[in-house]
Amino acid sequence: MQLVGHNYFSISGFMLPSSFNEEVDAPFRKPGLMSGYPHAGILSLIALQCLIYFNRRINRLMFVILFSFLTLSLIVTSRTALLLAIVPFVTFFMRGFKSKKALSGIILFIGIGISLITYIINMLPEDTFTHSFEIFLNYSESKSFNTLSTDASIESYMLPLKTSTWLLGNGKYMTNDYNLNVDDGFQIPLYGGGVIYLIITICLYFYYFFKSTYRLKPTFKKYTIGCIFLIVFIANFKLDTIFTRVISDILTLFFAIGLQSKYNHEDFAQYSFKGKMNEVFN
Repeated sequence: MQLVGHNYFSISGFMLPSSFNEEVDAPFRKPGLMSGYPHAGILSLIALQCLIYFNRRINRLMFVILFSFLTLSLIVTSRTALLLAIVPFVTFFMRGFKSKKALSGIILFIGIGISLITYIINMLPEDTFTHSFEIFLNYSESKSFNTLSTDASIESYMLPLKTSTWLLGNGKYMTNDYNLNVDDGFQIPLYGGGVIYLIITICLYFYYFFKSTYRLKPTFKKYTIGCIFLIVFIANFKLDTIFTRVISDILTLFFAIGLQSKYNHEDFAQYSFKGKMNEVFN
């Protein structure tokens, strides 16, 4: 709807959240209801991974429609998310070879989904394709997987100049010792709070992952949540995804569910023990 409003009704800020910087608004991609492109893409990526988990509970045609629109949302939001889509896509095809329903979903997606995505992309400005698939177009021309964005990210990785920055940080948000802006989720805490703060953040992230998955019995459920944590961790090299914006809320929900399952398990065990003791004494 944002793309239609911008391209066909000349409303550049149509349905954009107030927190979004309209100076970077583009006719070929949109952030949805998020305040930035990359995080909108990561959110769709998490939804895509969860959709594959629920594929057996959803009508095949509805699954293909949702899968197609989520894939399209990756194309029109974030190249980082589109590249990381390899994780849910590998899951999708692996499941397809094990389930007849999932295999029929693959066939439907190839037939209907790709046609739908191609049709919608053709309706949008040409920059939609060239921007989203820049890394693949560059490879076809120069045989190297690089974009202006990734080159800028690689060049932005610099070690702190001052010992005080290493220990306590410089107290600035998203700014390094060279007074340059940093976007990735590892340099932001390093320069802001120091190396100890960065280590604590990473350890807490893995603690969240452990608590979210260690009591899960179904293997595929554990695999799905593991993939989401992996996607968020890899994306953190390009943007701030760990404990930030809406992404951290999702991880916190997984963490809370993991803690709840622990307490429910302990309560059940305690109840069973009391029940058995009552039987013995009665």
